[in-house]
Amino acid sequence: MARLLLVDDDPGSLAVLEMLLAGEGHRLVTATDGTGALLALGDGDFDLALVDIGLPDLSGLEVLERAAALSPQTPVMMVTANTSLDSAVEALRRGAVDYIGKPLERDDLLARVRRLLELGRLRAENRELRRRLHSLDDRGGLVAGSPAMAEAVRLMNKIASFDTTVLFTGESGTGKSLAARLVHRNSPRSQGPLV
Repeated sequence: MARLLLVDDDPGSLAVLEMLLAGEGHRLVTATDGTGALLALGDGDFDLALVDIGLPDLSGLEVLERAAALSPQTPVMMVTANTSLDSAVEALRRGAVDYIGKPLERDDLLARVRRLLELGRLRAENRELRRRLHSLDDRGGLVAGSPAMAEAVRLMNKIASFDTTVLFTGESGTGKSLAARLVHRNSPRSQGPLV
């Protein structure tokens, strides 16, 4: 399941959040103030952070803004007892992905958390698919206008998926180094050096 950060200075509210979200199988990290929240965000990625606006040392809005620098991939849902429209608009304007008021209603909270986690999962999947598509589409600087060149690029992309050594031969200026870079970039060894 997901890894969640729960930040609330009220022990009762924090206990309710923990009970509801642990019951869903999530791994939870808790903090009771803004400093603790920022330390947790600096130590690792979270699938979602639920942050109370009224914290003793930093406001939840300050935590929200600093979280964007510490852990930009972590979406933040604001939780507050003050459910004024102005505070909701301000939180969303500063980057919160959602806003929920206290007292927490079980079904509403769980539905929102599920929706935000699914949205995060879809965004991560989208990034990975874009990376793969870019990798497959990338011709590495080769011009493949002719059917023969298009076939050569197709073969290089196919070869890239094998865990094997590839030798390119040919006359000077025919694009051997471009072909080698294309195969390397699309191979499982792409994170290592091109030799």
